[in-house]
Amino acid sequence: VSVVVAVGAGDLGATIATLDAQVYDRVEVLVAADRPLEAAGAARVAVAEGAREHQVNQAAASAAGEFVLVLDAGDLLEPHAVCDLVEALQGGADGAYGDEDRIDEHGESVWWHLKPAALGPETLLSYDVVGAPLLVRRELWESLGGLDASCAPVAAHDFALRLCARAASLVHVGE
Repeated sequence: VSVVVAVGAGDLGATIATLDAQVYDRVEVLVAADRPLEAAGAARVAVAEGAREHQVNQAAASAAGEFVLVLDAGDLLEPHAVCDLVEALQGGADGAYGDEDRIDEHGESVWWHLKPAALGPETLLSYDVVGAPLLVRRELWESLGGLDASCAPVAAHDFALRLCARAASLVHVGE
């Protein structure tokens, strides 16, 4: 699994720490940045100019994994998250998405986003019900062209729409 972490306002070190703590031990971490920087653990920094979406696409292009997962700096995953997402794809699905929880500066849950088990295309037209985390097969990521910078700041939603139009199956991981 190649995890691309986009540098931003969030805590990059905390995100990398949760990736280093994954029970799934075949995780490659690529940090998408606009300048060289230090990254903890075994993370590699992929430097590219331009919009965040271009940086993410460049990092994903250098990925070695069979699957791609894009996160923002500050995103935190439970230790079993990558394993659960990969397991969902092992059944033949093209993509797997999981639930989200927003945590405040005090470590308190402030907003859960429990996503539907069955993804309806009409719902996705209304709002980005897929969000993050979203694990996709790298071949599919590449064939769809990754994130489209012209759709910023909703490039991830645009990608989810294109993915749903092409994918045979997207599954929900309910945790």
